[in-house]
Amino acid sequence: MNNEKPKKTKINLALAVVSLIAALYLAELIVFFRDTRFARTRENIARQSGIPFDTRTLLEVIDDLQTKGIEAYPIVPPSLVVDFNGIGKSNPGLFSLGGVSRKATVYCNECGEYAIYMSDEHGFNNPPGIWPQKPKLVLIGDSFAHGACVAPGEDIAGQLRKSGFNALNLGMGGSGPLIELGIMKEYVEFLKPEFVLWMYFEGNDLQEIIREKTSFFARYYSDDSFSQNLMHRQAEIDSALVEFIQKYKQKERERLEEEKGRQKRKWSGVIKLEAIRARLSQLSAQPPRQDYPSPPDSMFEAILAKARRKTSSWAGKLYFVYLPEYNRYARPVNHDDFHQRREVLTIVGKLGIPLIDMHEVFLTQPDPLSLFPFRLYGHYTAQGYYLVAETIISHLQSEFFLNKN
Repeated sequence: MNNEKPKKTKINLALAVVSLIAALYLAELIVFFRDTRFARTRENIARQSGIPFDTRTLLEVIDDLQTKGIEAYPIVPPSLVVDFNGIGKSNPGLFSLGGVSRKATVYCNECGEYAIYMSDEHGFNNPPGIWPQKPKLVLIGDSFAHGACVAPGEDIAGQLRKSGFNALNLGMGGSGPLIELGIMKEYVEFLKPEFVLWMYFEGNDLQEIIREKTSFFARYYSDDSFSQNLMHRQAEIDSALVEFIQKYKQKERERLEEEKGRQKRKWSGVIKLEAIRARLSQLSAQPPRQDYPSPPDSMFEAILAKARRKTSSWAGKLYFVYLPEYNRYARPVNHDDFHQRREVLTIVGKLGIPLIDMHEVFLTQPDPLSLFPFRLYGHYTAQGYYLVAETIISHLQSEFFLNKN
């Protein structure tokens, strides 16, 4: 009888240990499958909503187009060109600001379909043949001005053209204020449009300056006379970019293969409870700040001042278009302080640059998150871009009685 009690205790203890281990591994499997199977949240939401979603990689899309006899290329952000210290073996000092000209260009997929457009004669997202028309409006900016990730014509400039306005899109994904100043020097000064729309994205433009100020593109800031004469070097740019893209595609294929290997190795990590341990580590770590820790770099004001002076030199008008990001509406924030908004708008006001504030417009919408694909972090939907275009038209017409041509 005395021996039965210790025996039961041992059995209960063993069962408790086994149950705990089983519970841990069950939790590990749940976290593992959630992290792997549902990591592509947009795909999952699209599937649940019955919306088709193209799951191919960007390279697969390009390869499929090539198979159909369509010469296609990805965009090459100027920031990537800096990382490689220029493009092409024959001229490594050439730093492109646009893409390969007159070719099918594959961008990104956030809405279910890849954004694919035929680039213009200087590699930007415009209908071919638009440059000789001398546009009234020119847009400069990053991926939001570029038109990520919507169909041709659904970007901001495309929406302006649909409304009858002669608008040229010089936005390029991955650009920050210094690169945009370079685009202004290389292309906008040549065109001398009546209006220049400086599209400022609050999500990363201040951070981009910090990275760009030590790059090649700082020359556009330090030397007003500097130019690469890119307007007249497109054949050279195309040749160098094609060569550059081939090397990039090979590196990207190697990266994707490595990623597949990591996914396979994740199964071995189940035994070590790596998924749960990673989650616990994340919980204990200091959450990253969503705001910038310091005011705008002093170069930000100087860049805007240069852009305003350049535009005024040909009697043009510079507008500052403030583009808000997803997190501003996804969680409670102090709207004035978020992403140094107050400081940025103070600088714009100090310089006397007219403001088109899309944050105030987004706030008037019943559901601002509906302006982002699947209500997730990313770029705007076609409706979001349309709202920006309509607001721009409204501002310019009210101030200048703007004609459409």
